[in-house]
Amino acid sequence: MVEIGLRSYFREYRPDLTLLDPSITTGSPVAGKEMTEGLSRQHSDLIGLFVSGNGFDAAISAVKQDERSDQLAVVGFGSLEAVRTGLIDGTVQLAITLPLHRLASEAIGEMVCCLNLASTSNCFARMVPFEIRTRENM
Repeated sequence: MVEIGLRSYFREYRPDLTLLDPSITTGSPVAGKEMTEGLSRQHSDLIGLFVSGNGFDAAISAVKQDERSDQLAVVGFGSLEAVRTGLIDGTVQLAITLPLHRLASEAIGEMVCCLNLASTSNCFARMVPFEIRTRENM
């Protein structure tokens, strides 16, 4: 869903930019770092990177070592520590995080509710909003 929204935004507001097809890693930090380095080498005009999934920390590591790191806008999902470090040192401009404690609490609460009701038809879905992190709100 995030990718669809991102592509829709760029189609409407920045049709002059070309979005590359998504690259998929196995979640391996080494693969994520190598993929990010490869994108930078193959696309000398790369200006932004959106990292969705567990490759955020590896991508940030690669961007920090890239000679053009100050020219790349990096947005994505990642561990709070990687987000905090990347935002503070300027490698990351924006990150999307989930409040994991609240997410876990809501999930456990709903599981207990379903067990107590002995029927999943009476259980409710819970929406846990994501948080947008910038250097200013860390």
